[in-house]
Amino acid sequence: MARSTLYGPQIILPAKGTPYPLAIPYKEVPVIFGEWFNTDPEAIISQALQSGGGLNVSDAYTINGLPGPLYNCSAKDTFMLKVKPGKTYLLRLINNALNDELFFSVANHTLKTDAIYVKLFETGTLVIAPGQTTNFLLKD
Repeated sequence: MARSTLYGPQIILPAKGTPYPLAIPYKEVPVIFGEWFNTDPEAIISQALQSGGGLNVSDAYTINGLPGPLYNCSAKDTFMLKVKPGKTYLLRLINNALNDELFFSVANHTLKTDAIYVKLFETGTLVIAPGQTTNFLLKD
């Protein structure tokens, strides 16, 4: 249950003097997906082990620790990124959820892979598995 406690991004940068395999973005933004449980996480695992079933669904999903406007407890708390027109942002997506694949998109935008390490592609929506990380460029 390590991902149900305090957490943050661990970003490995290229060696000093080694250029990025892409144009340097205007800004790099970690986007950490997580879950919020109103129950002790150890009790959730214990229940799943006793029943032989899967883990309970979380009470809320979070982006950078904030549950957003979809939940009654947090109508004013949501992660927002203000962007400047014409600028490119490197989104470092991290799925810190315990057991859920999550879908991510930005309204009216296409996400583009960030580097030469993977086959380049563009998408409107992506799915990210628990523990998975990926980087995408967002140009506004």
